[in-house]
Amino acid sequence: TGVSRTPTFTWAAATNASSYAITVSVNSNLSSPVINASNLTNTSFSPGTSLAANTTYFWRVVATNSTGSTTATNAGISFTTSATTGTY
Repeated sequence: TGVSRTPTFTWAAATNASSYAITVSVNSNLSSPVINASNLTNTSFSPGTSLAANTTYFWRVVATNSTGSTTATNAGISFTTSATTGTY
């Protein structure tokens, strides 16, 4: 709760991983993702746009190498962004 609307997602490196893909969605089954980035070579990702305020998101990271891919242990982790503050 109260996570920044512009979070940096971080995860542990997977042994022999050559790249990662991250999926972020408001759906627990990760359908209709709001973020779907692949071919990431670092163990962190910062989205280019803000997420919606006061919204629960689910995310997972998939590690890939020459023999295939595997979902990281964080599959299904959720967080809620902070409420919008300020005057408009």
